Amino acid sequence: MYPHSIRLRGPWECRRPGDKPRRITVPCLLADWDLADADVLLTRKFGYPGRIDAQERVWLTLAHMEGQVAISLNGALLGEARDGPFASDVTALLGPRNQLEMQVRGVRIGEVAMEIRALAFLEGVRASRADGKLQVEGRVVGTCAGPLELYILVDGRHALYRTIEAGQAFLAELEKPGHNVRVELVHVSTVWYAVELVCS
Repeated sequence: MYPHSIRLRGPWECRRPGDKPRRITVPCLLADWDLADADVLLTRKFGYPGRIDAQERVWLTLAHMEGQVAISLNGALLGEARDGPFASDVTALLGPRNQLEMQVRGVRIGEVAMEIRALAFLEGVRASRADGKLQVEGRVVGTCAGPLELYILVDGRHALYRTIEAGQAFLAELEKPGHNVRVELVHVSTVWYAVELVCS
């Protein structure tokens, strides 16, 4: 089942201009390392994440950044993030040995991971209540040659099934009680992506 995360917690090498390199762990509150609002270069080496099948892609994800960050892998700039999450498909950039660099200035760094995803996956999935109905929305991003299946379960019980294409958004209005929502994107008999939410 996807996604499968490989956390890149540490050790990270930390360099601040004028200081000796030291090791820190991520995620972290930068003030705990006396690095709040300082220009910091974080570096981490890692190997290739095992066998990647044809329907799989490797994404580099940063759960959240309070501040700003520029992220590079093996010398290639992936992009920047400010006060939010970051994700980039890095499949084509990976080698047997890899070096990840984050140029950071901020307050807090969230979880950094490699995430194995299928070709298509869910994004922006939210659940809310309005006018007594449970609303579940999101979209399917990525690619898939044929139709996919979307399942919504509420408190472990089937609430909705439909087919959906890569690139489509969805909005389901359900007259269902319950709080625990699970949304699954299925290809043939394999769950390509799953999101679990709690809706009050």
